[in-house]
Amino acid sequence: MITDKALSYAVRASYALFTAIDAYVKPGGVHRLTPGDSYRLYASLGTIIVKELAASFEQGASISSGKIRSEEFGVGDLLFKATRSFYEITESKPPIGIILTYILYSGAIGMAVSRAPGGNIIADANNFYNLLTHASTSSDVEKVIKVVKSFGTLRENKVLEDHGLTPSRVATTGYNVADILEYFNNVLPSYVSPRKVHLAYTHAQEIRNTYEKTRDINYSIASL
Repeated sequence: MITDKALSYAVRASYALFTAIDAYVKPGGVHRLTPGDSYRLYASLGTIIVKELAASFEQGASISSGKIRSEEFGVGDLLFKATRSFYEITESKPPIGIILTYILYSGAIGMAVSRAPGGNIIADANNFYNLLTHASTSSDVEKVIKVVKSFGTLRENKVLEDHGLTPSRVATTGYNVADILEYFNNVLPSYVSPRKVHLAYTHAQEIRNTYEKTRDINYSIASL
């Protein structure tokens, strides 16, 4: 069951993603003047996967409260549902790395805000992101591989091929999602590995500091 708190977070996350995409022109990133359909697709992403973001938050909160174990977070299932929804609605390839990162971070935020008050939510969420990726199961990894094979680009599938990532190998080697993110992040930065998630904290602090000075969210995002 999705609580009002989880839905409220998911709506905020959706708006944050739209604001990031809709900000001023950012060299190398998708923005409002990007040719083709990229802007439309990325700007709508948060709305399309809002249900999965809420479910991720709820799962994270359930881990903090002891209702489920971290291994039961279910990132593979959540990713499959979100990417399938995106494909069915847009008839376009989903940005798998961004969706996977958002699902994991939503779960991490759910864990962080459900703890005793007084902590640093962003810093705690970074630690929980690391926990969720390492606690994931071989079943989760197999589902990530299935998503890439079903909806991924040629570059994404080449990463699987280059590292010999097949369901049978995953079952025998004990890979987790942290390993997969590390492989992909070397080629595609949208797959945020635990090793680099600390940048989210740094960037969030920079955006917040700039916004407090300028009260201009577009400028704050584009100035990174």
